Amino acid sequence: MTRLWLRAALRRPLRALVLVLALTAISATTVAALVAADGLSSRFDRDARAEWGSVDVEGRAATTSVFDDSLGRYLLDKAGVPGAPRLVLPAAFSRGGHEEQGLALGLGAEESTLPPLQGTGVVDPAALGADQVTLNARLANRLHARLGDRVSIVVAVPEWDETRSTVAEPLVHRAKAVTMAAEVAGIATDAGVADLHRTPNVLVNRSVLQRATGLEPGKSTVLDLQTSQAKALIDDLDPVARRAGVALSPVKKDALKTASGEGGLFRSILLTMAVLVVAAAFGGTVDLVLALLRERSGELALLRAWGASRRALTRAVVLETTAYGAVGALLGALLGVPLASLVGGALADHLVALDAGRGRDAVRLTTEVRPATLLTGALLVLVVAAVVGRVAARRALAVPPDVLLRDSALDLDAGSAPLSSRRPVVLLALGCLCVGAGTSAAALLYLGLTLLLAATWTWRRRLTNDRPRLDRTAAALGLVWSVAGAAALGNFSQGVQAGFGVITVAGETAVACGCVLLVPVLRSAMRLVRTYAAVGPAQLALVVAGARAQQQRARSGVLMGVVGGAFFGVAALLVLGNAAALPAAEQGGGFTVLGTAVADVDPAQLASRSPSATGVLAVPEAMLPETGYRTEDADGKRATVPYPVRLVAAEPDLVSEQHWGLAASLPAYRTAQAALTAVETDGDKAVVDRYTRPEGAQPGDDVVLDLGSGPRRFTLVAVLDTFVLKGVLVSDSAFRDTGLAHGNTLVLARGGPAAAAQLAAAGRASGLELRTVQSAADQVVDANRAFTDVFAVVVALALVIAVVATSAAVVRSGRERRAELGVLRALGLRRRSVVLLLAAEPVLVATLGTLLGSLVGVGVLRALFATGYSDLPFRLPAARLAVLAVGSLVLLGAACAAAAVPAARRPVDGALADLG
Repeated sequence: MTRLWLRAALRRPLRALVLVLALTAISATTVAALVAADGLSSRFDRDARAEWGSVDVEGRAATTSVFDDSLGRYLLDKAGVPGAPRLVLPAAFSRGGHEEQGLALGLGAEESTLPPLQGTGVVDPAALGADQVTLNARLANRLHARLGDRVSIVVAVPEWDETRSTVAEPLVHRAKAVTMAAEVAGIATDAGVADLHRTPNVLVNRSVLQRATGLEPGKSTVLDLQTSQAKALIDDLDPVARRAGVALSPVKKDALKTASGEGGLFRSILLTMAVLVVAAAFGGTVDLVLALLRERSGELALLRAWGASRRALTRAVVLETTAYGAVGALLGALLGVPLASLVGGALADHLVALDAGRGRDAVRLTTEVRPATLLTGALLVLVVAAVVGRVAARRALAVPPDVLLRDSALDLDAGSAPLSSRRPVVLLALGCLCVGAGTSAAALLYLGLTLLLAATWTWRRRLTNDRPRLDRTAAALGLVWSVAGAAALGNFSQGVQAGFGVITVAGETAVACGCVLLVPVLRSAMRLVRTYAAVGPAQLALVVAGARAQQQRARSGVLMGVVGGAFFGVAALLVLGNAAALPAAEQGGGFTVLGTAVADVDPAQLASRSPSATGVLAVPEAMLPETGYRTEDADGKRATVPYPVRLVAAEPDLVSEQHWGLAASLPAYRTAQAALTAVETDGDKAVVDRYTRPEGAQPGDDVVLDLGSGPRRFTLVAVLDTFVLKGVLVSDSAFRDTGLAHGNTLVLARGGPAAAAQLAAAGRASGLELRTVQSAADQVVDANRAFTDVFAVVVALALVIAVVATSAAVVRSGRERRAELGVLRALGLRRRSVVLLLAAEPVLVATLGTLLGSLVGVGVLRALFATGYSDLPFRLPAARLAVLAVGSLVLLGAACAAAAVPAARRPVDGALADLG
């Protein structure tokens, strides 16, 4: 019997075309998410490996910035692995009006034990003369430099302590800047040590750089080791290294661990987006299968009459839809790979832009198509196709055979059917599970309580005869719960991303409740449309369409919910992308220009040479690696940020001149002045800004700096109300104790473009790069928008699936109602009015869904955003949402009109024959 059913399906394959297209869309979305996730995970891993090259373990002096070369060679002998002591210093380069910041790498004869460099000219550091350097290809391209050109180099010399046998106190060498002019003797390929940290690098003979910077006799800043057993090497060497004052860190392993976490984050987000699209398409795909079964209702009736069991027929339908799923999986795999390149490429471009703003290059994304990934996507689509076939078959086979033989409409949305007792039990179980898991996650707790309320509602529906009244009451209470419950349970102090989970659940709940309230009034809504429609046949078509939309409550509610939920999701992501758009005047803290120099600068000298600038400040700063900064609460729970941040010394001039506001603080500190004064005078306190505040970090937590020599702890006393500082502020003494006093300087000033230009010219010798606070604020917002817009596009794919499924539902409706349409045609209804009748129903529902998502969903979003993030801007790009809404409705209307044309062209006599 199954073979007979499938043979009959193969004889008319075109009628399954729309179903195959829908399954192809599901497959393409799933494959795109999986392939993009693989590519991004691989990209993070390759980027971490490229950043460190052959360096697996890095050693730094624990109490000062430099150590003796002899100590480095001693530790290398003890380790018994390839490696080299290196003098790595921040530097600024200029040639012919081109300027860049990067690293100066002082390399010695030990480099011969590591993989040799490749390139043109002299690429062996030991062979470089006193006034010769080798550029890596990245720096050469940016400076437009060739062999033989002259390059000016400003090297930042760190502060370091020199121990003397004749004096108890060490001699402190203050940070300074040294200017060198050198000839480009070679250009090295960006690989190995030349590509260290993926920054523009200049390679210098280490002894030459030591003499030029005064770091002689024989000083280095890092000891780089190459080993496949980093942890074992550190365990063996650490006791000796610590006694010698060197802290060892498994830098590549830490970088790969961080990369794995970032890759897992993007994978979970992409898969969540794909699941949302598949869930949105499920109901419409069931409609597609029902449309096919409706066309074959005669076959179903005959097979039932000949004794075929429901189980056998269900199995036959499942096999048919699985076959369609196989075709859809194949086509989806072909389309999903280029779609993955677009989605993954957009996310990768965002990450590359962020890295470029931090002074380093990132590896490019390569689309990796793994057979296991394609197989997983195919299996998921096959499972969806099989489940869809089973659900549709069970609904179609619930109709008695005599009804099928009469070819009557399959009214599958009747509301009088008894409700299943499994639904409230399932909702109850899921609610309990989420509540149990949500003891430490507000979003899960709120979702769990919402599911418990939904379980109560569905159980009450089984016990009452007045379901419409109960539904209206439950929906009205649900709207209240979506705002009041979320406001009460949402811990918005944990950050925008953490609190946004609660807001999303609340918004989708509000959309669902709005659907329940709107479906019973679809006929009344259509009356408003009719008042502006032409008299005559169009009036009749709209009346019938409104009545039909209200009658098919389940179908209308699903379409309205999918469209409304998608629009709310897009709006929520757009608002999240603008959450960092604080006014630049507020973010600047009284300053309008900020910048960094690779070396220490004199603010008085800058001010004297920049008459348009006022309030010029220069304070020490250094970049903290991602693994070197975290926060910990009282329970020891750690929180981090997935990017390097700036460590800033809170010197008295900065404390007195700044005017930042506070986003959060301990009760004892009501102003930024009070908090920063406490940081300046106490060595155990710290202040961060919004950019460097990890999700969930609260005033009172510990700020932990772990740079290899042991963790240093500070009490987090306040959070500055800015995103542009990107810094962690500690006292000047605490800053210098970290060993990061390399001469880098943060420059802040007031003034317009002229002041910025004058300051840049005055600080050029120190490698000073400046930008306005406005441009820095715009960069943060643009980065957030680039990130959220990609996911907004993925969510918008649910609208495309909805269009395909809705057009298929129009085809099904035309088949089911051919007798009704035949009567209307016999009474004089024109073909174009039939098209209007069939297309107006889904367009009306989708329009209300659009309004529901835009008004109710965004209204809830606005209310909760004001409750939880009243200090952040709520900016909704209404024009972009309006374009999306109009475009989606036009596309839906065109697709539904095209799907309704076959029903309008059906002969009247053939349609009337269905009446018997």
